[in-house]
Amino acid sequence: MIVRESLNPLNEVGSFLVQPYSYRKGKCEKLACFYYFETEDGDQYAVKFINLGEIHGRKKNIYQTEFSTSGEEGDTKVVNKGRIFKILSTVIEIIKEFISENEVDGLNMYPSANFKGDDRRYKIYMAYLNKLLPEFPEWKKIWSPLDKRIILRKKT
Repeated sequence: MIVRESLNPLNEVGSFLVQPYSYRKGKCEKLACFYYFETEDGDQYAVKFINLGEIHGRKKNIYQTEFSTSGEEGDTKVVNKGRIFKILSTVIEIIKEFISENEVDGLNMYPSANFKGDDRRYKIYMAYLNKLLPEFPEWKKIWSPLDKRIILRKKT
């Protein structure tokens, strides 16, 4: 019974049946756009879109996408309270809204790791993206052989 119950969350990976948290859009300008949400126990998250194309003087709008908690520890605080599916569902909703409201040619994501060779977050993010991409046939994943970076680009 314990084994069966412990496997149940695996079905949720990439599932958009998990209700996202309510979120709000913050400051959104040419260089960056911010969204915010809070969990039921008060952890505050920020989802950031940094326009690398604008920063580097390129014609394409490629955004560095990241999300983190905010607080005294800054962006380095890792929260592991068993809410990953709800948090990722919220981040996915925010990404979908951002793409629909802005001219976006690409997204770069760098999942953090707790130690060298830790690819757990990368695998979970990829599971979500693999379920999301069929909704966006104009987007494709690009493999990054040098690191565990997730690169999404609009097909040309």
